[in-house]
Amino acid sequence: MNIKIQPISDGIGQEIINLDHVSILELDKQEVISLFKSNGILLFRGFDVDTGIFKEFTNLLSIDFINYAGGAFSRRVINGDQTLLEVV
Repeated sequence: MNIKIQPISDGIGQEIINLDHVSILELDKQEVISLFKSNGILLFRGFDVDTGIFKEFTNLLSIDFINYAGGAFSRRVINGDQTLLEVV
């Protein structure tokens, strides 16, 4: 699997770039969790996903989601799922 991991910017998160057109579902779960714990923000690029695949991916990492409340940007619920939101 050819994946490139690099900082998003100085001191902010990590960008995970798909160079081989692999499924996001093939990423190593423990590595993704470790990257998130150490960086707080992960940006995934080059992965062919739809809402179903994205939901399946996030369910691999956690099933304890909470509804979004507050914040500076409004959110739109996708497919009636309160845990799947789009920033508008």
